[in-house]
Amino acid sequence: MVFISPDRVLPPEQAVIWEGAKREMDSAPARWTLATARKAIKPRLKALLEAHGFVSVKLPPKSQFDVEH
Repeated sequence: MVFISPDRVLPPEQAVIWEGAKREMDSAPARWTLATARKAIKPRLKALLEAHGFVSVKLPPKSQFDVEH
C-alpha cells in the first residue's frame, strides 16, 4: 500500500477501504488518549483483517522452560 498526494491510494481498488477508514478517523474524538485510541481502533481493525482472511491466534503463555535465542 502506498499513499500518494493529493489523496490518491495505490492500488486504486483499495481506495474505498482506506477512504472509509479516513472518514472514521475524521469523525473520531478530538483528543484521544492511547487507551481510547486502542479501544476504538482494535475491534474495527480486527474485523477488517478477518474479512480479508487474517485470523487471530492466541499464543500459549510463556513457560519457565522456554529457551531464548
